[in-house]
Amino acid sequence: MQIHDFIRIYEAKTDEELLVVARDMGRLTLEARAALESELSRRGLQQTEIEQTVEEVSPMAQVITGPYSSTSEFLVGVTRTYREHFWLFFTLIAPAAVLSFYLVLRVRERAISALYLSFQLGSRSMEATLAEARLIGYATYFASWIFFCIAYAGIASAVVRLGSGQTPSIHHCFANLSNRKWPFLKISALLFFLLGIAVFFKNLVVGGFFLLFTREALSWTGRLFEYAITLIVMAAVSRLALAIPIVLHDAVGARDSLFRSDELTEGRWIALFVLVFKSVWGAYILGKLPFWFAGWTSEYFHFRSWFLTLASVTAVALVEPFMFIGFSLMYVTARGDDRRAPQEAAVQST
Repeated sequence: MQIHDFIRIYEAKTDEELLVVARDMGRLTLEARAALESELSRRGLQQTEIEQTVEEVSPMAQVITGPYSSTSEFLVGVTRTYREHFWLFFTLIAPAAVLSFYLVLRVRERAISALYLSFQLGSRSMEATLAEARLIGYATYFASWIFFCIAYAGIASAVVRLGSGQTPSIHHCFANLSNRKWPFLKISALLFFLLGIAVFFKNLVVGGFFLLFTREALSWTGRLFEYAITLIVMAAVSRLALAIPIVLHDAVGARDSLFRSDELTEGRWIALFVLVFKSVWGAYILGKLPFWFAGWTSEYFHFRSWFLTLASVTAVALVEPFMFIGFSLMYVTARGDDRRAPQEAAVQST
């Protein structure tokens, strides 16, 4: 970024936000530092005011920046962060949950049904129908992935701002995304591709297991094996999940962000397993629970389909933020055990 870009960004900040950025001025680029000093001078903000903001650290900022001495303490910090800012995180994730549900379970089904109808009418071959149906499926899953990546970006920005002592708004949560939208789309697409490769190899392992142990394929042993392999694959891929906040807040490229994410998550396997298990499998169970309950009580109660759908989507939206908040806290705490980590993230986002 050029110096005039930093000047425009700093001019739009409040005095409080500008002082937060100035806490870690020594870590800025030359262009950013020159623009910041110019804006501080223009507003008449003094060094004593900057030092005073360093001493004023909110309890929430202390929770987010850590340090954490154990995985259990880290998970407690994730839970507390979510609980104390529940409506902010729920608001950030809810649109992604709603849009993903509608896209995957409505648009995809209708499009594929139309393809098979045209096949039955003889206007296309089976090979072409299957190819287009598969393409539509991949496209809808990718769009759903992007929706949740956008929500993750907003949650990560919110956590970084909370860690620096600020009170984030919805607008502030997506400010970094608007400034780094192309790198964000690039890393999101790359992560989707890597996840696809991981799922492919997972299917090979599970398929090989079922070929060797055919009788176990439909048993609880086979299901538990498949669930365990899926969890391991998801946890392995999650080591790269910090690439999104790194791209947004550290202003690095997609490839470098993957290596950096791998470094920051080294030795954090237990925390990653818990985050993935609670959000992925928790979302699956809670999302299915309204329909299971309706089936169990069908003799006594009749629930409308729209009510069950609403309950399912709401349940998913309630549990999903936990994983994203955890990744964001991991990003902040892994960069240092003092306030300079979230401050640098807030600075570099500009």
